[in-house]
Amino acid sequence: MSGIVSLTAALAVATLSASPIQDNGATGEWRMHVGSPDAQTTLDVEFDPADAGIAGVLPTTGWVSALGFEMRGRNSTLEYATSTAAGSMWCLAGSTENFADIRLHVPHNARISFFRMWGFDGSADHDLASFLFESCLPNLSAGAPVNTILAQLASSGSPGSFTEVVSLATPQPVTDTQDCTYWARVRFGTVGTTCPAGGNLILRKFRIQYTLVP
Repeated sequence: MSGIVSLTAALAVATLSASPIQDNGATGEWRMHVGSPDAQTTLDVEFDPADAGIAGVLPTTGWVSALGFEMRGRNSTLEYATSTAAGSMWCLAGSTENFADIRLHVPHNARISFFRMWGFDGSADHDLASFLFESCLPNLSAGAPVNTILAQLASSGSPGSFTEVVSLATPQPVTDTQDCTYWARVRFGTVGTTCPAGGNLILRKFRIQYTLVP
């Protein structure tokens, strides 16, 4: 038999029947064998490839998330929500300071696979952009920071709430927390423009997905 189920449900069935579930190599389709060697049950599992892992199912897959209000701006022209829109951050209307940053605490020796942003864009002529950085220094000697943009995103321009995701370019970077740190930057609008009124550009959350390297 076959059917569309969640990956969680498929794993529950496999646990009850003591049957292993195997990825057949096609995105979103997993195969489970039940009963005699000739008996086979196929479960087609739907999931977003950008969020493919479920905690405890893929033990080498993990996530790091950060809310907007955790970010630090370069001056005081930023606000964050404390009630119904908890976690959100935006810049004050008329401000020419467009940037805020946050460090992302990723594990060592992890291959970063996806970078995702949630926010609100209600402005037709201002976009919300974000950048994922790697910043490295020599291990023991003195030196200048070497900054590399690993990924970047921007709101689509359509008004309303949004989420955008990007797969990091191959070869996907492997973290080195001995020499490097990892952080995200948000840009409220284009460089040189002022922030729109009424919280029309809001950063709500960042998330990166990674896979531990054997």
